[in-house]
Amino acid sequence: MRNAGLESKFLTGDDDPLDDSWVGTRRRPLTATQRLARRFGGGKTAYESFADTVRRVGGGEMFVTDIHSDFDVNEHPLIDAADIVHLHWTANFLNWQSFFASVARPIVWTLHDMNPFSGIFHYGIDADRAGSDLVAIDRKVLQQKSRYMASSNLHIVAPSRWLTEQSRSSDLFGRFPHTHIPYGLDTSVFRPRDRQLARSVFELPEDKRVLLMVAESLEDYRKGGDLLRDALAGRPLDESWMVAAVGRGSLMTGGYPVRSLGVIGDPRLMALAYAAADMTVVSSRQDNSPNTVLESLCCGTPVVATPAGGTAEPIVSPRDGCIASAVDVDGLAVALSGGNQMCRQNGFDASAIATAASLRFDAAIQAERYRELYNDLNETFEHK
Repeated sequence: MRNAGLESKFLTGDDDPLDDSWVGTRRRPLTATQRLARRFGGGKTAYESFADTVRRVGGGEMFVTDIHSDFDVNEHPLIDAADIVHLHWTANFLNWQSFFASVARPIVWTLHDMNPFSGIFHYGIDADRAGSDLVAIDRKVLQQKSRYMASSNLHIVAPSRWLTEQSRSSDLFGRFPHTHIPYGLDTSVFRPRDRQLARSVFELPEDKRVLLMVAESLEDYRKGGDLLRDALAGRPLDESWMVAAVGRGSLMTGGYPVRSLGVIGDPRLMALAYAAADMTVVSSRQDNSPNTVLESLCCGTPVVATPAGGTAEPIVSPRDGCIASAVDVDGLAVALSGGNQMCRQNGFDASAIATAASLRFDAAIQAERYRELYNDLNETFEHK
């Protein structure tokens, strides 16, 4: 937004903001009563109290978040000074009870998962496999959200068409206007690079084809690492392939050689990882619009993906890769086999993939669409 000429500040709970556009804010300090109570095992913060409740009902392994926060976001002077307040991923940061009642300016909320219009879960697939006690908490929190949003000047943005429709059909957000704006990337970073150089950086062999999987946690059920393992067990790729994995944890590969590249936090190094690969695989069971897909395409690396949520929306097949027929082992195996065949026949044009992706997903395109939305909202607000 700053590159697009708009004054923009990013309010964050991070202790170490990235640059002068990022403004940190601290957690609300404990009261004297809380400090005294902590000596006897009490005085819990909102975050700690919710975590205790989740553990008591056996949901300690589930990723869930509450609507209460130990931050005073709405009391920060940047909120009062803003013409537009733009929310992103706000779990454990935004206090629903006070925020929406106190902010009078237009609010844009870019969704990154289903949590804002759900209760405590971030994806429906987690709610589907949760215990009844945790589901009951989810329903209670959703009712609280509904009360706190009784009146709100809110506009919803979703990066995928799938998430847009999920939000539009929800009881909580269905009454608000929605806009679909895909994610944007710095295409000066995510672009084609020399494969030989990329392979040398990660010490990957030149005589192998590389299938790349990227996830924050490779063992996350939602990301479908087990689907990939079982699909690879059917040998959809020939013996020339190996697997490279970026993320925490380990990945089982059904007998193919695997190289762990660990956690990569530098975008430039991540771009080299895509350049080193012949294909990227995204085996998600449910997802919004994984950056992995966009980053890989902008780097010219084709993608094999399940049709989960908005995962496959950016993929134009067969130019950009292969889309599985279903979110299951057989569908993913067939898609991997098709990608293998295309690679053997030199059917993927890295330059064509990257050029088409950069025309759709450059950050400047996303920024301009937000600028248009901000202008419309401000004009409407000023005429009320």
